[in-house]
Amino acid sequence: MYRILTDVNNLQHVFSAFSANEALIVKYNIQRVFVQLKIPSAALLAQMHSEGLSLSAFEETKTSDTELQHSSDSVLRAHLATLFLVEKQLFAAMSMLTLSQQVEVRDLLETLSEHLRLPSETLLQRMAEEGLTLEKLGVVAKPADKLGQIRAKLQAAAVTEATEATEAKHKSVAEIKERLAALHISSRSPQQNESHEDKNIIHLKTIQERVSGSR
Repeated sequence: MYRILTDVNNLQHVFSAFSANEALIVKYNIQRVFVQLKIPSAALLAQMHSEGLSLSAFEETKTSDTELQHSSDSVLRAHLATLFLVEKQLFAAMSMLTLSQQVEVRDLLETLSEHLRLPSETLLQRMAEEGLTLEKLGVVAKPADKLGQIRAKLQAAAVTEATEATEAKHKSVAEIKERLAALHISSRSPQQNESHEDKNIIHLKTIQERVSGSR
């Protein structure tokens, strides 16, 4: 498997043959497998080397898979195409290698990724802004784990809380307006009462004058 995964000629041919959609899937499959395998970074390996440590010194010899060793290029390329399009198969193949071999394959694949017909980052960002995320396109799996579910619940709770806060705010504003209106009416009541009393007094005086005149 190591020989197949380091066959530069066949890898270049396979990567160049992938469509843009397939190239996206291959790119993220490779990235996820590297993360799952916990392959040490180049910076860590350089520091280990500078201090006299080597990965090969800690590795056990693994038996090689000879099933595809002598296959034709067309067979190998068909196998590689399927391998990179299916994350589980790529992980299984990479797991067969020693850690130092995984490092070598990782560095090689990162270099050969330039042969993938990937869309620009600008286009991917614009697609995401308009809702065409990699999850929606099926390139990246939607979170189905408990953590993803918790995040979804928290988001739903946040939306509910925001809605309730808005409703409470509108209710408070309405109450304040009602109180102001009541205060306004209350402040005008004494004047209205005085005006009403004045009219009554004038009416009484008029009646008295009429009574006196009749006498």
